[in-house]
Amino acid sequence: MQMRFGPILQPGGALLLVTAVLLLTAVHLPGAMREIEYKSGVEPRQGYIGDRYVYRFEAMLEKTETVEMTRPSQEALQSWQLLDLKEERKRVRGKQQYRLTLELTHFDTAFQAIPPFEFMFRDTVSGAERALVTDSVYVYIRSALDSLEGTPAEQYGPLEVAVLSRRQILLILLLLAGAGAALYIVFRRGRNIFREEAEERVLSPAEILLRDLESLRGEKLHLQGRFKDFFEEFNYILKSYLERLYFLHLKELSSRESLELLGGQLSGEELQLLRGLFEEADRVKYAAEQSGIDMCEAAVKRASELPSKLEKAEITEISS
Repeated sequence: MQMRFGPILQPGGALLLVTAVLLLTAVHLPGAMREIEYKSGVEPRQGYIGDRYVYRFEAMLEKTETVEMTRPSQEALQSWQLLDLKEERKRVRGKQQYRLTLELTHFDTAFQAIPPFEFMFRDTVSGAERALVTDSVYVYIRSALDSLEGTPAEQYGPLEVAVLSRRQILLILLLLAGAGAALYIVFRRGRNIFREEAEERVLSPAEILLRDLESLRGEKLHLQGRFKDFFEEFNYILKSYLERLYFLHLKELSSRESLELLGGQLSGEELQLLRGLFEEADRVKYAAEQSGIDMCEAAVKRASELPSKLEKAEITEISS
């Protein structure tokens, strides 16, 4: 019986089969990438609050490979504070060395975990990718007080008391004397100011009115021809007196509104007296009516007579 062999087992076919097998073994399938070897760690593994802790990650890459780190957010770092982040890439014996350095610090004690970090490796030729997530690293952090052996008194001993020289003692005495004199002066002035304020507080509305009217005459605005300024100040003094006497707010009101508010407090004759004073001041202030020195003096005189007419009625009413 004669056996026939297919074309694939012929010498030429065998060569084609070997070549196909070699090509298949040399081609990387898309999406597949080699295992990445890396090393990571932190120094020091234990320390104190506020120390700098250096975390390092290193990996060796092929020429066609790249790596990208997902920068950690403050939320991912938790209570760690990121001081510095540095990435370095350099060629070493035909390959790439990738190094990541993080400087961190912490302000709490006990074991603290540095969280995992994520890296994405890619092959620029085949398009293959591989994600890598590192392990957490623990650091033991101590309080600064743990570095003391024994109590603070045992650590540092008693404080040395310096002996003062005569010159230093004399200087201290002079400073104390100067401070005492300054306190005495301030105390005296404070008492005088307090006494003046106390005296002013016990003045009656009538006394304050007479004092303010005399002060207005002393400014001599009417003697300088500044009649509008004179009556503006006069109007303010008059309303201030009425406010103290009847516990009302009148300064922001017009003369007409003030008289309407006072209508329930005063008699017709008293209202007429105040209306004459207010209208005379308003004519000079707003209507630009001509005034004179005699007119100003007469207004001050009539205003100074108000307490004898207004407060007398108040006292009679209280007595009854």
